[in-house]
Amino acid sequence: MMRRLKETTIRALAWDLVGKGAMQLFGIVVSVILARLLMPEEFGKAAMVLVIVGMAGGLSDLGFGTALIQRRRVTAIHYDSVYWFNLFAAIVLGAIVFAGAPAVAIFYGDPSLETPVRAVSTLFLLQSFATVPTAILRKRLQYGRIAKASVLAAVASGVVAVLAAVAGWGVWALILQAFVQPLVYATAIRYGSTWKPRRRFSFKALRQLFAYGSKMFMAGMLDTVVMRLDTIVIGKLFSPAILGYFNRAKSLDQLVVNYTAGSLMSVLFPALSQIQRQRERFVSIVHKTYAMLVFVTFLLTGGLYLVSEEVIVLLFGEKWLPAAEYFRILVLSGYGIPLSALLVNVLRSRGKAAAFLRLEIYKKSLFLLNLVVGFAWGVEGYLYGFAIATFAAVWLNILFAAKELDRSVGLFVRPWIVGASVTAVSVFLTQMTAGRADGSMYETLLLKGLCFAAIYVLLHGLLRTETFRITVEELLQWRRGERRK
Repeated sequence: MMRRLKETTIRALAWDLVGKGAMQLFGIVVSVILARLLMPEEFGKAAMVLVIVGMAGGLSDLGFGTALIQRRRVTAIHYDSVYWFNLFAAIVLGAIVFAGAPAVAIFYGDPSLETPVRAVSTLFLLQSFATVPTAILRKRLQYGRIAKASVLAAVASGVVAVLAAVAGWGVWALILQAFVQPLVYATAIRYGSTWKPRRRFSFKALRQLFAYGSKMFMAGMLDTVVMRLDTIVIGKLFSPAILGYFNRAKSLDQLVVNYTAGSLMSVLFPALSQIQRQRERFVSIVHKTYAMLVFVTFLLTGGLYLVSEEVIVLLFGEKWLPAAEYFRILVLSGYGIPLSALLVNVLRSRGKAAAFLRLEIYKKSLFLLNLVVGFAWGVEGYLYGFAIATFAAVWLNILFAAKELDRSVGLFVRPWIVGASVTAVSVFLTQMTAGRADGSMYETLLLKGLCFAAIYVLLHGLLRTETFRITVEELLQWRRGERRK
């Protein structure tokens, strides 16, 4: 059984990575085209509108989708009840956002935002259709169907956005992209799922899910609101162009982060939920995954920090150069999201919703403090404060995860500190050797990237770090398994 679960989990992770990889690749292509067709101000206005939907969207589920995955025994009435509740909540939220559109425009001091806000109020309804079918597929680790639907939605929305931008629709090209994506995904996932909702509803079924789901909902809302407040603050305090530069840097950073953390968070939660009572097996999987994540994420962090300016200019053009500094600072906190994704899954998959909520309150308090204080030094001050808050948040994640697993904090701290130290040394040596090289931006990017990767791997090998050893062992084991097939 354990071998079958491992194979199913690996297959699910592979599908999720392939799906997210295709989406990210196509997303980068679309982002590059749109960034060259549209102005930073237009991206800033789109961010002002879409952040409202992003924040309010967390209210539509109340954590029931997550509870469906975590709960060991789920019946048909649970799925039906969650579906109809989400549909009702989406209609209510959509109506509130539609009615509040004038207030949003007044807040930003831009009357032109009223119509786009009303247009995106329909997104809640589209998103609600896909919640339960997606939860069922995730619970069964059937990520192939999710990946196909996601890629189809990304392609369709990207094509529509580019065509609209070429036609001169400006900010509406980005609004259309946000509208088409959930429409296509919901349609594809409903047709790709064997589950169909029936006309029945049970408050009792919702109450059974609410004990766990309510705490996950509150934690999710904290994350949704706090991590999007920066967009609102920047939109209020600075120009749309500044927000456009910030949003471009943040979006690019999330493309990389979501490819690692997103897949990990998505697949490991249902997989770990299935073995939540098998402590030693559970600990072994978490430990090995953490070690590999440390190795990979710090490799990405150091490399992107070195080539941040080249990446921004080569992808988006000279007009986006101010976003390069924002991106460079954001990269400093990028390692924290994949590591945190794994550590919080320890609590989520074992049903420790109360501990998870308490942890999220502690962490989000740090980020809220930075929101209040950081902008006194401009956007850069906020981003450096965000990096410091991320460091503290990872520490808190480690403390909670180590306690839950009954393991020493050092099990997680040592690889993290060693990985950060090796990265810092590798960045310094790369800047000394390749940082001042003359040549085109393409040549500089390639030289810096290859030099850093070589130094990083060499130092890990010479030091025989735990993260390097486990990563190599798992790769060799996977290769032997592929050969036997």
